[in-house]
Amino acid sequence: MSDERRTTAAALPGEPAGWRATVRDLLRYLRAESPSREAAVEWLREEAGAADADAAAEQLAFLEAVGVVACESGTATPGPRGREFLDTHDEGALYGALTTSVGGFETLLESLAVRPLTDVEFRDLLEREFDADLESTKAALAHRRWLQALGYVEHDGGVNDLTRTGRRRVETDDDLTPPRANRPTGGGTTQADSAPGGTADPAERDEPAEETDQSAANEQPGSQPSRSAADDEFDDLKRRYDHTCMVCGDRRQRSSDEGLARVHHPMPTDEAHGGPAEPANAVVVCPNHLADFENGLLTVDPQTLTIDHAYESAVSGRTLATVDGHDVGAQYLAYHDQVVADF
Repeated sequence: MSDERRTTAAALPGEPAGWRATVRDLLRYLRAESPSREAAVEWLREEAGAADADAAAEQLAFLEAVGVVACESGTATPGPRGREFLDTHDEGALYGALTTSVGGFETLLESLAVRPLTDVEFRDLLEREFDADLESTKAALAHRRWLQALGYVEHDGGVNDLTRTGRRRVETDDDLTPPRANRPTGGGTTQADSAPGGTADPAERDEPAEETDQSAANEQPGSQPSRSAADDEFDDLKRRYDHTCMVCGDRRQRSSDEGLARVHHPMPTDEAHGGPAEPANAVVVCPNHLADFENGLLTVDPQTLTIDHAYESAVSGRTLATVDGHDVGAQYLAYHDQVVADF
């Protein structure tokens, strides 16, 4: 059965942190005064700070569409979801109003339970959900801001992640699927690893993926590893860094005239983590710091690129070195820091 829900949500005036208060104050006004639709639109313009009458009318129409407001015979009153919110002050009433009428919120929450996402990735998820080209991130921004308003999502430095309240929503809502079986914990173990008396098959454990480049295989006499476009891309990335470690600045030698570096993916590319094999999810490192990344012994701040090492004081406080044209995705560094790192 096809999803008949609408694909877009309307943003309210101001910052998302104030939206619940805006809805509550509007509903109190409607309950006390039973104003006309026009007066309710004017309230949104004057009291809530809507940009103009047209924007306010669009916002009121959206709240009516999701059952928060009811407008019958020209009179505006709290709708069934609005009355529930007024009576309980529970953000779940607003979440229920949104998800009953607008698609995509469940998909975003379930995806965030796996890893942090950017607004562009939100848009891509919604495009797949709706099988439509959203053209810009505007629709995704409205979804994200409502999730912020509900207290489920925090947005920092271009990256979205679940709050504790959002994670609780995913874990307790019967309509959402918490990815317990395939989500790694902070120590890099799976549910099977941590089950009492049980261990996972080593082949299925949530170990960090081995380096994507084929340099290690090339060192084996007689080996003929298959090559891919990604292999060539990462070899080119190492050449752009002159085989110099982005963490410590060292350039190891394979021979007198050939450098030795590895490519590591902050969000591992194995099935358990699902990171993309692309330069945005890649850092060029020496063998030592490859091992430290894989064992969760260092982190890189997604915004400042400041490095923190579990024990190597000479590295802690340094800034991850990057060359022009290579931007390491903040979402992948955030994933590493929150899921892989363990100190």
